[in-house]
Amino acid sequence: MPDKTTPEFYYVNYQKPDFETALKNCQASCQGPDQCQQNGWIFYEDYFFKCPIYHKYRDIEQIRQQVEESVPQLLSEAELENYDTHNPSQKRARELAFRYLRKQAYKAGKGLI
Repeated sequence: MPDKTTPEFYYVNYQKPDFETALKNCQASCQGPDQCQQNGWIFYEDYFFKCPIYHKYRDIEQIRQQVEESVPQLLSEAELENYDTHNPSQKRARELAFRYLRKQAYKAGKGLI
């Protein structure tokens, strides 16, 4: 390996990748993650980056598809609004579910069991 004193050795000053500018430029022409023409990649100068918006969207879509596949066809049209309670414990569970959704507790990582 040549040292810095030999004439064959050259420093290469590569520009530091600028993800923030690349993301900003991509968002300016973005039509949404569902219509991404670059499959979640941001190309900027000589670099490419993973688009965090696209990859988050894709992860959420995969979860949504898994949930859809696991719900029986009989329950596919069921909603909290049209759920008919038959006893006090079902009524309480329905009220808890409504409160959970209203407060958006799922955004804080909380769940219902």
